[in-house]
Amino acid sequence: MKSKEELEKMLKQKSNIIVKNLPESANGFEMDNLFSKFGKIISSKIGTDVEGNSLKYGYIQFEKEEEAIECIQSHLKNPI
Repeated sequence: MKSKEELEKMLKQKSNIIVKNLPESANGFEMDNLFSKFGKIISSKIGTDVEGNSLKYGYIQFEKEEEAIECIQSHLKNPI
């Protein structure tokens, strides 16, 4: 388990990205598999409505800011 200081440090990092235009059928496992090639994923979540239907966007938190930057730069050149 991470200490309070480690958790606070992670929250201050600029390692979070928002992914939009996901297919409605996308799930967290698929999203993690797709983006894990850029680095260690700390957490991820697909936005859903109250009925559990996908809102076609998600959040990914990488361990390091550099991993998030690499992911963004890669997808700017080659969108999914």
